[in-house]
Amino acid sequence: FHDLDPDAIKRTEAARQNPTRAQELIDKCLNLDQAKQIVEFVNTTTPMVVVNCEAGISRSPGVVLALRRFYGGDAEECFTKAHPNIYVTSMISTVLRS
Repeated sequence: FHDLDPDAIKRTEAARQNPTRAQELIDKCLNLDQAKQIVEFVNTTTPMVVVNCEAGISRSPGVVLALRRFYGGDAEECFTKAHPNIYVTSMISTVLRS
């Protein structure tokens, strides 16, 4: 999935000028089904999970931040060298709380 927030895309001038392209980008953002797949995978693996993405700066730290907050790990460490995608964190957190 793309490292984008669908709501942020909708607020852009580019989205108003080209709604078809904006929708294409939105469709490539993390969705609830994908968030559920991530959580299901984590819940069915061994106690250690490696999370990575293309650059390891935003998407994977977003996933890790949600998992650490939910399972009681040190969430602040996620911010030392990365910039967690808050949209990704929110989607994963929503699934974990459901």
